[in-house]
Amino acid sequence: MISLLEVLGVKAELDDTVLRLDPSKCDGYEAPYDLVRKMRASIYVLWRASWQAWKGKSVVPRWVRHRNTSVDLHLMGLEKLGAKISIEHGYIIAEADKLVGTEIYLAGIHGPSVGATVNVILAAVKADGITTIRKHPVNLR
Repeated sequence: MISLLEVLGVKAELDDTVLRLDPSKCDGYEAPYDLVRKMRASIYVLWRASWQAWKGKSVVPRWVRHRNTSVDLHLMGLEKLGAKISIEHGYIIAEADKLVGTEIYLAGIHGPSVGATVNVILAAVKADGITTIRKHPVNLR
């Protein structure tokens, strides 16, 4: 993950058990396949809101599914916040001018997704308004 962050422009320094990250010069938006293929957690760089203000675009290779693992909930959550998602030539492209808080139901056929929840939280931090994440639909009767 440190190598991936550095490729995107984050200065990373690991000293024994302390990791220092400086995202002030983070200007990259494309995660290279050679790094992404090594870890499923690389999907977290799809949304860089936790590092600094949204820059408008992220490009991450869509890796081969691992058993029941899918990125569908990640993408759906980001779309609900206002991102435009497309998949081109095996790459996930997320773009947005502005994110807006909303209510999001995050559970797929295999149940809730911790990773998708993390990605939505990272994006919601920079969204205008309030975001509510639910693992069960709300009965609106």
